[in-house]
Amino acid sequence: EMTLSRALARAGISPVAGSYVEIRRPKQTTAGTVEYDVQTIQRADLDELRIDPRLKTGDDIFVPKAPVYYM
Repeated sequence: EMTLSRALARAGISPVAGSYVEIRRPKQTTAGTVEYDVQTIQRADLDELRIDPRLKTGDDIFVPKAPVYYM
């Protein structure tokens, strides 16, 4: 059983990753277009294992970069 934390541990997560992770799960449409159900998980919740969703075949995991500010 693959969970989000296991997948990220295998892939490695960058120290400059953003504060959240998205699981984008494709859903069936009648028009032949691809639409996604998006689940957003805060990194703090994932790091503390308060939430660790199971992944399904076809899921996309999106980890944004953290914002960069120049002063």
